[in-house]
Amino acid sequence: MTNILRNCVIKEYKGVLDCLIEEYNDRFKDFEQHDTTLQLVFQPHLLDVLKATDYLQMELIELSEDQIFKSLFNDKKNPIEIWKNAVDYPKLREHARRILSCFGTTYCCESTFSHMTQIKYCLRSQLTNAHLEDQLRLKTTRLEPNIKLLSSNKQSQKSH
Repeated sequence: MTNILRNCVIKEYKGVLDCLIEEYNDRFKDFEQHDTTLQLVFQPHLLDVLKATDYLQMELIELSEDQIFKSLFNDKKNPIEIWKNAVDYPKLREHARRILSCFGTTYCCESTFSHMTQIKYCLRSQLTNAHLEDQLRLKTTRLEPNIKLLSSNKQSQKSH
C-alpha cells in the first residue's frame, strides 16, 4: 500500500513540477531576444561590438581598451555605481540607466504590494481603501516626520 501511495505522491509532484517548468519556459521564452541589451549593461566588455546597434559601437570599441572599466565588471562590482561614474561613455551610460531603472521600478511595485498584503491580512479585511492608502504611504515613504513640530500646534487635553 505504501508503494502505491508513494507513486501517487510522486506523480502529483511530477505534475506540479512539470507545470512550473512549463510556466517558467513560457514566461522567459523571449528573454534570449534581450540578451544583447542586457549584456550591454552587465557585461559590455564581453559583447561582440558588431552585435550592438551602430550608435553604440564606437563607445564599445573605446570601452574595450579601458582596463579599469573592464576590471570593475570582471570584479562583479555594482553596475549602478559603475555606470554612475562612466562619464566617458554617455550613450552606453544612458542605455544602462534605462535598463537598470526598469528593475528598480519593478522592485518598488512588488515591495508596495508586499506591504499591502501585510497591512490588509484576514483579520483586518474591513480596512477601507482610504485607510489602506494612508498606511501604505506611511509604510513606503522615506520621509521622517517632525513629531515635535507637528505636535507643537496641538493643545494637550486638559482635565475637566
